[in-house]
Amino acid sequence: MRIISSCTLFFLQPAALFALAGFFIVPTPIVNTPLLPPCPTTPNCVLEAHPFPVASDALLPLAREALQALHPREVTLNGPILHAVYRIGPFLDDVHVAIEAAGDGSVLHIRSASRVGRNDLGVNARRVRRYMNDVEERIHGTEK
Repeated sequence: MRIISSCTLFFLQPAALFALAGFFIVPTPIVNTPLLPPCPTTPNCVLEAHPFPVASDALLPLAREALQALHPREVTLNGPILHAVYRIGPFLDDVHVAIEAAGDGSVLHIRSASRVGRNDLGVNARRVRRYMNDVEERIHGTEK
């Protein structure tokens, strides 16, 4: 019989793997947001909201730069909402980002969804995770 040490159990945890790989751990998302449309019941959509200790007017250009770093076909600003279109093979995905002021900081709302199909094999969830890590890196880069 093999005994697994508590150290081994630590390294089996997903958060530990991200920490060891040098990724930023983004705060737990707030799932419901009134600024963007809700996701359908299919698994090809991700809707999250993350608080940041940065004013909304300072967060908007960082959010736009982070969207463009993911190489979209286009990025537009429609009122208070950034919209980006990404192409994965023949499929188009829409990403919407809205920023609202919240006390001394702001909340970034993001929705990434496939236009067609039922399953995206995790593409939208990975895109949101990469995007949030990039925004976090840009915020920390401006604080120095």
